[in-house]
Amino acid sequence: MISVTRQQQDAARHIASDQDRRVATPWAWLVALTLVAMAVRAIGLNSGLWIDEMYSLVDSIRPPLWTILTRFAGDTQHPLYMPLAHLSIEALGEHPWSVRLPAMLFGVASVPMLYALGALVANRREALLAAGLLAVSYHHVWFSQNARGYSMLAFWAMLSTYCLIRAVREQRPGFYAGFAVAAALGVYTHLTMVFVVLGQALACAWLLARRDPNDAQLRDWKTPLAAFASAGVFTVLLYAPILGQVQDFFLNRPSQLRGASTPTWALLETIQVLRVGFGGLGLLGALVFAGGIIIAGCGVASYVRQSRFIALLFILPGIVTLLGAMAARGTLYPRFFFFLAGFAVVVGVRGATVAGAWIAGRILRNRLNEAVVGTMLAGAMIGVSVLSLPYGWRYPKQDFEGAMGFVEAQRAANDAVATAGMTSYAYRQFYGRPWESVESARQLEALRARSERVWLLYTLPRYIERANPELMALVKRDCRVVRVFHGTLSGGDVTVCRLEALNRRDGTTSAVPASARAAVAASAGTSS
Repeated sequence: MISVTRQQQDAARHIASDQDRRVATPWAWLVALTLVAMAVRAIGLNSGLWIDEMYSLVDSIRPPLWTILTRFAGDTQHPLYMPLAHLSIEALGEHPWSVRLPAMLFGVASVPMLYALGALVANRREALLAAGLLAVSYHHVWFSQNARGYSMLAFWAMLSTYCLIRAVREQRPGFYAGFAVAAALGVYTHLTMVFVVLGQALACAWLLARRDPNDAQLRDWKTPLAAFASAGVFTVLLYAPILGQVQDFFLNRPSQLRGASTPTWALLETIQVLRVGFGGLGLLGALVFAGGIIIAGCGVASYVRQSRFIALLFILPGIVTLLGAMAARGTLYPRFFFFLAGFAVVVGVRGATVAGAWIAGRILRNRLNEAVVGTMLAGAMIGVSVLSLPYGWRYPKQDFEGAMGFVEAQRAANDAVATAGMTSYAYRQFYGRPWESVESARQLEALRARSERVWLLYTLPRYIERANPELMALVKRDCRVVRVFHGTLSGGDVTVCRLEALNRRDGTTSAVPASARAAVAASAGTSS
């Protein structure tokens, strides 16, 4: 970690002063960054849907609007996103881009929103750099092209934090009301926003208890309490048509993935996914990722020195989400923390500023202004993010369509086509292909015994292996991989493999094993 003296830290803190607040908003730069954000999110917006988008489209977007508002289909339904997507496809037709349009628009809107938040906690130079970094962030672009509510959730998290900071500083009821509305809309978008609001409440409680003269002050506890209570009331009103269904789902239907989506897996997956946005998966990406961690640490330390209240608003929601998600469902996914994207960018730019002050003073001996060095470091972070974007444009999130076209072109008349795991829903329910879904090794062997060859399509193999290890063991042993269709979803490549007929394997005429004959007989008996 970079060692920074108190004098250097104070010089690099760049708290938004009265003079800085009087500086005119750089509208030309802000409009340009917003247009850039729109452009990079438009590229690839119409690529094929991935499995969770298919679930959402079939179950929660295509039905009539009244059904969407009054029925909870499960945790793939993000209640605020679904009616907006429904209205989008009603007006523009059903296309991947129109299903994703609300996510894209909120992703683009997050850029000026982050500038407003950044200008509130830092100076306008840092705020503009943060907006620029978010505009070209690989991960923010990815979620802005995802037909779910995560980019909306990040927007509401930033807006609610902005309103809460201004409400505490200025004691204006309008900002408390804005906070309550933003928080409620966030919870209606995705229930993990509850943890964000709890983190914000804890930060306000800390402010009431400590009353640090160098930090923001709360004059009384009644107004913020009323704001949090109002957020709760608004949330209940929004959820009223489906409240009982939501309660039943989360309390009485335990997750089937409790043992698969563990904190350890989520941590490793987060590191893997973040490295993609830091320039790739090679050595360079690893080095840049390590540097990013150091810079983030500098940013956190600087904000703690500047204002513990602001630092807590950035940090506590993530901690509460970690604890709350594990207590509620026992599962954890990296996407649960995407709402932190804006906060992470602001902290990262502050870290670049602190590191720039250290480099200017210790290494360059003040031959370059510390603000210039800090801007160069933040610019390098923006450049690395830009270099990561082509990977997201090159591939869809999951290439179900590419794999489907390949198999249909390559299969012979007497070949069977089968699907395993989540590909079964994609091809049978979404694309309407009459391919057989195999759920066990016995079923696959039976299909293999009565076919010339079997083409098998599968994705996300760790879930198949957990549900049916015997099936995955057979696939690994006997199914020759013909082609892998890459996607940007981690682990979401669609694999096409082929099994030869049991009595034709390697050109031999070996007899069909007794287990396979029994499976065929059992299958025939069932079908008759």
